Amino acid sequence: MVKLAPNQTRQPSRSKSSARPTPAPVDAAITVYTDGGSRNTGNVAGQHVHHDDKAAWAYRIELPDQLVTDSAGEWGATNIVMEIMAFLRALEQLENYNKPTRRFYSCSIHSTS
Repeated sequence: MVKLAPNQTRQPSRSKSSARPTPAPVDAAITVYTDGGSRNTGNVAGQHVHHDDKAAWAYRIELPDQLVTDSAGEWGATNIVMEIMAFLRALEQLENYNKPTRRFYSCSIHSTS
């Protein structure tokens, strides 16, 4: 994963022959990584997720004074639903962390989508 500043966009991936070095990480008071996915058990393009397909989400929040992680799963959810769930749960956790005595200057959020 590449850390991006708030005004940057993710660059398309490149083949190994044209790969460029990974940019230096951006300093951030808080770094958030999220991921979600669905295990598609034999569906073909255009079909729906089956009710018994496994799906899960996870996040990792690196705060100045602690590391917070969480994950969960469910059956029959799509990949994008799990990606969004990871993002929402991470934001909820950050909201719980926000205290009047803390002031953040930057926050980086990373997702594989």
